[in-house]
Amino acid sequence: MIAITVTQIVKDQNELSEAVGSIKTYSDYPNKFWVTERVVGGYLYRTDLHIPDGFRDVVQPSYNTETQSRGAIYFDEPNDYFTYFVIDKTDAQIQAEKVSASEQRKTEIIQADIVVTAEAEAQASDDDTSLDNQPLFPFWSGDGNEYALGFKVQDFTVDNELALYKVVQAHTSQPTWNPANTPALFTRIQLDVVLEWVQPTGAQDAYNIGDQVWFGVETDVYESTVDANVFAPLVVAGQWVLV
Repeated sequence: MIAITVTQIVKDQNELSEAVGSIKTYSDYPNKFWVTERVVGGYLYRTDLHIPDGFRDVVQPSYNTETQSRGAIYFDEPNDYFTYFVIDKTDAQIQAEKVSASEQRKTEIIQADIVVTAEAEAQASDDDTSLDNQPLFPFWSGDGNEYALGFKVQDFTVDNELALYKVVQAHTSQPTWNPANTPALFTRIQLDVVLEWVQPTGAQDAYNIGDQVWFGVETDVYESTVDANVFAPLVVAGQWVLV
């Protein structure tokens, strides 16, 4: 950061709005400027003019933020740069800031607790309620997360639809084991939608009485007549009925 003291000449020739005697700061040298020479482009590179025109670096002072604050900018003539006054805070100011910080931290703790409680209640809810409150569920991550049986996560389908999935086999996540492409680990939670039959990996994702799937073609919908059904329709007689 750099700065310059606004003189009458600086103000008039550069059409500045700042008052004469004030200090104007810049993040970098302007493209055009006029004090000793009128430069309408590339003033940034006219290093021969910067010092003569009055530009100087702005040096940030070091201070204890708990007991001091940064004041107004001024020109430090002995050191030939601009810097800021450092002001000692009063006891009342120090105490007020600590009270404010404590109240802010309390709010953060309360909000975090509310989120944790809401997420825990969402995980324990039934599928209907879970879908109604889908934003409460965490997003799936392939970074080695430990996913327990029944845990629910959000992730995208192959069509980029944000969906809710339930873990059907406990596992440690891996980048390629995303819910949409790993039916052995996840099942999508959907209501009033008949999904294609998928080979269960065990009792945790087997079909139960009343579960419906389509098999072969979407118009062929079958309903399981037994619990713990791991067989495809038409494989074992009496385990599925065409509806």
